[in-house]
Amino acid sequence: MKLAVLSTALFAALAPAAFAASETGNGLTATQIFEIRSLVPTADLSNLTDAQVLALADALHHGETQDQVQSIRGILN
Repeated sequence: MKLAVLSTALFAALAPAAFAASETGNGLTATQIFEIRSLVPTADLSNLTDAQVLALADALHHGETQDQVQSIRGILN
């Protein structure tokens, strides 16, 4: 019984992380797309190369907001 309870608790704890890491088809997670669109609402995230996806993910985690906006715009142009 304890094993079932512990397994359920573990699954419940990890489920949100698994959802956040699911890809949306273009290589970005739903969370990353939301963050990019909140910084650059007009961002066209279709037909991204693998290099662009990696660069966008990196841009989200480095620099201040204005730096992130400039990086994202530069990557997409």
